[in-house]
Amino acid sequence: MVLIREGAYVISRTIGAPRNVTLSGVGFATKLVLADYADQAVIENAHPEAYVDSNIVIEDLQIDARAQTQPRIWERSHPTRLVVLLLEKLCICIQ
Repeated sequence: MVLIREGAYVISRTIGAPRNVTLSGVGFATKLVLADYADQAVIENAHPEAYVDSNIVIEDLQIDARAQTQPRIWERSHPTRLVVLLLEKLCICIQ
């Protein structure tokens, strides 16, 4: 388990989540914010092309993708962008 303590964290590179990992915050006090014009995912599978990552849990945190400052992120899609088997107390903010 990876514990992300309370605070706002600006993410400028995608976090690669490997199989069998839990990314856990401390509720709404933990917030991952995509950097302006980073134009990428906040979290995705560590091996998105190999389809090998599973059992990824993201819980008790906020993700703010700041869509208004990401010019191309919503123009493309990928079926393995994020595999989440359990979402618990998760707030995804798309503005």
